Amino acid sequence: MRLIFFSLCIVNIVIAVWGLFLRADDSFAAGEAGVAKTAELRAAGSEQFDGGQLDQAVHLTSDSPEPFEEAPEVQLPSVLPGESKGLCELVGPFESRSNAENFSERLLSIDVKSTVENIELPAGQSYWVHLKPELNSDAAFRRLSELQSQGIESYVIRKGELQNAISLGVFTYKDLATRRLTSLKKMGLAPQITVVERTQIEVWVMLQPVEVQKMSEITWTRMLQGLRSQERRQNFCLDVAS
Repeated sequence: MRLIFFSLCIVNIVIAVWGLFLRADDSFAAGEAGVAKTAELRAAGSEQFDGGQLDQAVHLTSDSPEPFEEAPEVQLPSVLPGESKGLCELVGPFESRSNAENFSERLLSIDVKSTVENIELPAGQSYWVHLKPELNSDAAFRRLSELQSQGIESYVIRKGELQNAISLGVFTYKDLATRRLTSLKKMGLAPQITVVERTQIEVWVMLQPVEVQKMSEITWTRMLQGLRSQERRQNFCLDVAS
């Protein structure tokens, strides 16, 4: 019995060892087949990549965009001393200087300083109809008496380039001045027309740039309450005051 038992054990061991050798051979064969398949695929890929496809790949590479270059930093010009005084804020025009001073006091109540400025602005042209200047004021007033005795409205010009001339009217439109000139010539006079540049003086409150920085839009709205005809403007400080 013992002999039969040991014989069966030896047979089972031999069968188990033989099975292990068969599995190892199958695994080795499968590995070689996989390596061969991989090599075959690589060779096929290399063949497909040759020729025209290689040229196409090179062409695509040569057309690729250039590396991005960062734009150079833009340097804003610095303001040199004496070149500019900045922008002043103007509020106006006011009907009178007292009204402007009241608004300036309102600004001062919130620690914002300002000044009241009389600004001379161009207002178009005037056409002055007059007689030529006399030698002196006595001669001018004698001539004035003669004209007034004829019912001609006139007065003596006391200043400027037309000093001691007799004014016969100032007109805003040239055609009106021309009509006046024609009618006076029919009366035997020799009048002339001189074009005069007209200006007007407006009253504004001006804030320097350092004071403007203290004001926000909300503050401006509160300060301008009740001022319907006034507006805000900006201008270079050196070019504003008359």
